[in-house]
Amino acid sequence: GYQNLISVYPDSPKITEAYLRSAQCYYNSRDYDNSVKSFQKFIELYPDSSDITTALDGIEASIYKSKELASVTEAGGGAAVSIKISDDLSLALKELIIKNPDSKMASEAQYRIAKNYYDEENYKLASDELYKLYLIYPQHREVQTAVFYLAECYYNLGKLDDAINTYRRYIQSYSGGEHINEAYFRLGTSCFKKVQYDDAASTYKELLDKHPDSKYKKMAQFNLALVYRKANKLDDAANAYLQYYDSDPQDEKAIKCVIEAGDIYM
Repeated sequence: GYQNLISVYPDSPKITEAYLRSAQCYYNSRDYDNSVKSFQKFIELYPDSSDITTALDGIEASIYKSKELASVTEAGGGAAVSIKISDDLSLALKELIIKNPDSKMASEAQYRIAKNYYDEENYKLASDELYKLYLIYPQHREVQTAVFYLAECYYNLGKLDDAINTYRRYIQSYSGGEHINEAYFRLGTSCFKKVQYDDAASTYKELLDKHPDSKYKKMAQFNLALVYRKANKLDDAANAYLQYYDSDPQDEKAIKCVIEAGDIYM
């Protein structure tokens, strides 16, 4: 098979394909340990191959399937359990990054390590790995997403000063980014939690002015009224409540806003 081709014809023009096919054969036969090792060997030998994404996908899928098989065995076919692969994936990919830190593979491997920790809500390790990606591989295709995820990690960890700085960095650097609306809203909320009412108000207002069709529009308008009220800017708070009502009188919070405005004027 492919292993025979590799050992007998190491200089064959088909050798890279043979390494990849060999790894895929292990995967298809459910030999996931050897599948991981074979994909790793392919990447180690050809870190700038056009098939790097396929190989990284293979490692990730093999580790997932191995964990899935183990969980089913342990559960005896019972209820499904949550499968987490980040630690094993990190171990497998960091070995490759260390060996080829300047290859096209390294930045993608680093992103996958960080993204898996983020998806599993391990925000401490995700923040460490995302910051490393931003610092070492700033040209990675997903770096703007990584900056937003980094801010989200800080927010979820309660590191509000770091979250505020990182949301601001995202807004300043990626004004047309995919997560720009949420970044504004989270920045405003972070400032609100830090009792930085002027900054919170200006952020919510900027979101409303620059992105009037944002899905965060109503929440930002309502929070703006809350901010003004907390800051004892009562006229501004009443106006913000009434603007919320005017934007959608049928909304479930609209009547509450009218009542809040009325309480202020009484």
